[in-house]
Amino acid sequence: MVFALLAAADVAASATGSSRGERRAELTAKFDDVLLGVAETDGPSAARREELIATAQDGILKGEFRLVPGSAGMFRAAAEAGVHFESLGLILGARTVSLGRMQLRAAAARLELEGDLLEDLRAGLSASIWGLDLAAPRSRDPWNAFGRATLDWPQRWELGWWASREIGPVSLTPSGSLSQAPTSMEARGALGIEVQIGPAKLRAEGGAARLFDARMWLFDLTGAIALALQ
Repeated sequence: MVFALLAAADVAASATGSSRGERRAELTAKFDDVLLGVAETDGPSAARREELIATAQDGILKGEFRLVPGSAGMFRAAAEAGVHFESLGLILGARTVSLGRMQLRAAAARLELEGDLLEDLRAGLSASIWGLDLAAPRSRDPWNAFGRATLDWPQRWELGWWASREIGPVSLTPSGSLSQAPTSMEARGALGIEVQIGPAKLRAEGGAARLFDARMWLFDLTGAIALALQ
């Protein structure tokens, strides 16, 4: 029965690694307007943890829920709900993260705009703002300690952009963002390359981020494959 369900789904897998030593692997299956998935993350100061993913869409309404159910001592629940029109999206979100004596509560709002600039060029803009509340033992840098232990790096606001151009079977997607974390301003740029080969879609993306207050660079690389099995 499981194989019969997968045969009617679009299956995707991805893996990400960063120069900070963090790793993430994700597997999802999409059935019509419902997507189910699992993910696994770990890092130098973070134990390996499993995450459950579920999203659903009905017309212009879309919701997403992610859960780390106490894996390696950490509980994380995050939910988003929004309306998505052809070129406009408004999304509200909330999450809570608990690990030992550290607990984060956050609420967010995000506005997304996208549209066709040329016949083969599509682009988008986004603006996000978060309300953050971190309860943690007193230390020199509690936000950094929380991020390293949970791999959850909170931000107060973010402005982002992306563009996508089709060149035959290849799609190029440059993107960038500017954000303010509790301890540092961050600028990030990335380039994604996607190729369609029969029922398979292959994607690779490399990114670089500059943390201005910490005066350091971070790099990440993602590889992904999606298969339309229907």
